[in-house]
Amino acid sequence: MIKEYQISNKIDNIFDIKEDINLLNKYIKLYNLVYDGEYKEYKINNINIISNNKTINYYEEKIIKYEIIKDKLRIYYDKKKIAPFSFYNSDIEENYKLYKKGFINLKKYENYIIIEKNINSIIE
Repeated sequence: MIKEYQISNKIDNIFDIKEDINLLNKYIKLYNLVYDGEYKEYKINNINIISNNKTINYYEEKIIKYEIIKDKLRIYYDKKKIAPFSFYNSDIEENYKLYKKGFINLKKYENYIIIEKNINSIIE
């Protein structure tokens, strides 16, 4: 699987993929995105736990490689659904509102947005 992000800033090998929250409506109109609900995502090592108040899904993700193509960060990874488990602490806990259409996901956090393109083959 492949995820692709727009790089807004790069310092050494640290890539900032956060976009200004004021661009939210621009991207919703540009990509004709539809609101999909509120989500909560937990990360524990390489495990992602995603809840939308209806279902909770557990995934194990392993990054294979990443590459920079112009101003885009492309991450190649393996992802598989895993059995649920109980947890108390997580490394990261994030809340966001999801807007999506096709392979484009826009995640609206409190102070910024992230646009994620989920592609399984090179489109460009």
